[in-house]
Amino acid sequence: PDRLARFTREAQVLASLNHPNIASIYGVEDRALVMELVEGGEPCGPLTAGETIPLLRQLIDALEYAHDKGIVHRDLKPANLKITPDGRIKVLDFGLAKALSSNPAAPASDPVNSPTLTMRATMAGVILGTAAYMSPEQARGHNADRRSDIWSFGVVVYELLTGKRLFDAPTVSDTLAAVLTRDPDLSTIPPRLHRLLKLCLTRDPRERLSHISSAGLLLDEPEIPPAPAPVPTRRSVLPWVFAAAGLAAGATRFFVREQSPGVVRLTIPPPDDEGFLGTPPAVSPDGRRIAFVGSKANKAQIWLRALNEPASHALPGTEGAFYPFWSPDSRFLAFFAGGKLKKLPVDGGPAFTICDASNARGGTWGSGDVILFTPGPTAVLQRVSASGGAPIAVTEFDTSRNEFSHRFPCFLPDGRHYLALVRSTDPRQVGIYTGDLQSKKLNPLLPLATSAAYTPPGRLLFLREGTLLAQPFDPSAQRLSGEPAPLAESVDSSAADAAALFSASENGVVAYYSGGLTLNSRLTWFDIAGKRLGEFGSRGARLSAMISPDGALVAEDRSDEVTGNFHIWIADLAHGTDSRLTLEETTAQFPIWAPDSRHIVYATPVANHWAIFVRDAGGTGSAELLLDDPSGMQPTAWSRDGRYLLYNGRPGTGGVWALPLSGLKAAGKPFPFLNSRFVERDGRFSPDSRWVTYTSSETGAEEVLVRRFPEKSAAIRISVNGGVNPQWSHDGRRIYFWHEGEVMASSVRTGAGFEHDAPRSLFSVPVSGSSGSRQVFVLHPDGKRLLFRGVRNTQLTGRLNVILNWPSLLKK
Repeated sequence: PDRLARFTREAQVLASLNHPNIASIYGVEDRALVMELVEGGEPCGPLTAGETIPLLRQLIDALEYAHDKGIVHRDLKPANLKITPDGRIKVLDFGLAKALSSNPAAPASDPVNSPTLTMRATMAGVILGTAAYMSPEQARGHNADRRSDIWSFGVVVYELLTGKRLFDAPTVSDTLAAVLTRDPDLSTIPPRLHRLLKLCLTRDPRERLSHISSAGLLLDEPEIPPAPAPVPTRRSVLPWVFAAAGLAAGATRFFVREQSPGVVRLTIPPPDDEGFLGTPPAVSPDGRRIAFVGSKANKAQIWLRALNEPASHALPGTEGAFYPFWSPDSRFLAFFAGGKLKKLPVDGGPAFTICDASNARGGTWGSGDVILFTPGPTAVLQRVSASGGAPIAVTEFDTSRNEFSHRFPCFLPDGRHYLALVRSTDPRQVGIYTGDLQSKKLNPLLPLATSAAYTPPGRLLFLREGTLLAQPFDPSAQRLSGEPAPLAESVDSSAADAAALFSASENGVVAYYSGGLTLNSRLTWFDIAGKRLGEFGSRGARLSAMISPDGALVAEDRSDEVTGNFHIWIADLAHGTDSRLTLEETTAQFPIWAPDSRHIVYATPVANHWAIFVRDAGGTGSAELLLDDPSGMQPTAWSRDGRYLLYNGRPGTGGVWALPLSGLKAAGKPFPFLNSRFVERDGRFSPDSRWVTYTSSETGAEEVLVRRFPEKSAAIRISVNGGVNPQWSHDGRRIYFWHEGEVMASSVRTGAGFEHDAPRSLFSVPVSGSSGSRQVFVLHPDGKRLLFRGVRNTQLTGRLNVILNWPSLLKK
């Protein structure tokens, strides 16, 4: 019964695949699948490169589509491919190696058609796949991932080109031995496909192609001509860069995508075959290194890639980091992590804390060791010495423009003037502005919804509808001229933070993400054991999603694709429909449900600060002002007894505040429940309203703590090595929180006192987006399901692209 149940589960997942090059599953019956009848024959060689490549493009498309959905074939071979009469390739039995326990019809003595050699896909030490085409890691009994399919793809390509089996031995054992020990002879492979096969058939999976999409890029790879003379720049290191490009082009994990005269385009794979996180990369000013935030085992960390080295490496001390940026001499990296702004010498040494920065929105490092940064999503710009100290406000909100955020600053060459993105409740005022450290006034430069950057010799780089553009810009006069010229298409941005996901050096190197890192996911359900149950709701960038106490509705703040502003949407779980609630407000965020499941509160900017409103979740009536406190910004919890609302103080004020309530009205003045020198926020009430769990930075990293409410007993620490997003189970017996890719839980007992067990990990989830994001999941009142707001596929489809000597593109 357990094998039949697994068969049904896996088959239902496979039936969700819908691709023209994948044979469809139409139904699941008792011990049987209803599958598409595919006319045609099995591909066989030898074929020329010209005959093979069109088939490979279709096969790559099919594998990429399935891999993006987290499904691995596990048994790719010519016998599972068909060429239809119209020349279309069809992949058969996709993923069935996991659903089927064996295939007794195939003679075990034939290594080409040997059965799946396992009884259960989750058993340790088993072998899964077909011997002649399985990867070395499968032959050793290790788990199969997308890299195993890439190995099998390479074996299939070899057979199509040569008409011979790559691993041809009389028995299964001999075949497995050849897979594990024999290096493939690629001497007869056409030169155009030689490198592709070499990177697919690398025995060590860490050195193999990590994404099948890279195989498609290699099909287009031309021969690399000698590097042309570099274009003179203010700090010309392009001869070194082109030498690095030549070295990188021959490395096993750095792929040349395209080359134009004087320009080299490269793709950097994600770290350890995990993924990138949606925070901009950072190219060093000298153009030699690229820092990016990646994930390893679902833990965010800064990785460094030197353009003259074959692999990226993680920087210790940068766990949980986001928005890295360089010192002018390219020796230090600054970044945000754990509510702090920090710096780290990239050639070795510990990280140093500069100052507090609760939930930052970018920074820039100028001459004289001055750092300009934004400490939070509704903050003005602040300056601080790179040696540490107390930050000082550099700008102030212009109430006539309804500004509520100054973010993503970028110093201009003189170290005094800068660029910044201004967010406003009035879409007409949103854009890139220029500023001066000696004045708090900002001047409009360019209407734009995302961040921009300056790069010598006098260009403003920015995104418009996904295209990276360069426009002449005079940094002394702060004036644009001429017309913008395109550099790259399909460049990603973060709708949640308004960050354009690119970075540029001072000498012609630009790096950018493309192909899927934009925070544009659907809500995803998991059960309490970590099983993915499916997606829900419309696609979009969102900051949070909260489930009503009765479990029937979801309130979320979703970004508008055009303006980048957020609005509150209400989704009906039973019917799968949603509708926008906030119609009059220009932007609205942070919805919290009232205990009656009929009303919600949310924050919206008023003048130069945030106010909290309450309204009927059904859309009847108008919003009523609940709290207009310049020190407050984000509601976090409504007590089940209806007597209090908790909210976070805005950056610079901080703390967890409480507002007494009577029904839907304020019943007294708000008071600071927590307001120390540490960063304390995200308070959540226990079901009996007597305890509050929250996060605090008092240990140096964000931890989950508990205090009695409202009398505020001594703090009780729940997490051990960090945690965010705390919340109570509906019965008050557990506290859940998030820590570096893991859902954690601690059993608690309340009464006269408070007792708790050590937290344990329930399961891990690959979550997209900036590491600064705080609300990751919310628990359904039934205690059986969790709703995640930013789950990515098993592997991200996005790519980190690099263009060397991009100014040459402007001379065409």
